[in-house]
Amino acid sequence: DDPYREFLVVEREDLRKETVTSDFTTTYWETRFTLQESHIPRFLAAHQHKILTTGKYLNVVRECGRDIKAPFATDQIAFHAGEAAYTDLIDKAFNFAGSTLLRLLMQENQLMQRLRSLKHYFLLDQGDLYVNFMDLAEEELKQDKTALARPRIETLLALAIQSSVANLDAFKEDVACDFADYSIIHHLDAIHAHR
Repeated sequence: DDPYREFLVVEREDLRKETVTSDFTTTYWETRFTLQESHIPRFLAAHQHKILTTGKYLNVVRECGRDIKAPFATDQIAFHAGEAAYTDLIDKAFNFAGSTLLRLLMQENQLMQRLRSLKHYFLLDQGDLYVNFMDLAEEELKQDKTALARPRIETLLALAIQSSVANLDAFKEDVACDFADYSIIHHLDAIHAHR
């Protein structure tokens, strides 16, 4: 907590992770936590970005519902005018935050396995699913978006998955249908306009 905004990092509380789904840029990551240039002590200036990144990593872990207990967090920090006394603590915190986030992504959330799964579905690594789905859902998908029955499309997708090689995928239950309110061209234009 920093009610008087005295710390070198400031949080924009109006930005929440829930807004990421509608944001086409990295606005959330870049602006949720920022440095207050006027509040950075000179002896920490060389470490300002490492301090900010450490906090961002720990925030990601916290927002994933994990408790964060750094083994060195209870160590007393004595004031020193020079930066050398803080370098080791900053490096320890940065390494702890990075390894904690990496463990969360790679082990607990199985990032590599999920990326392989995405490859199957989006890069058509196992193209029989797409062919099966298009064969089953062709008539439904020809309709106007307002006439589409989402449960029917989801049932056809599940059937296509069951009858394809994708049925062996550990994350097949995570595959779902969604209907965008805009075309792929509109989406790409929106991404390009925000850069």
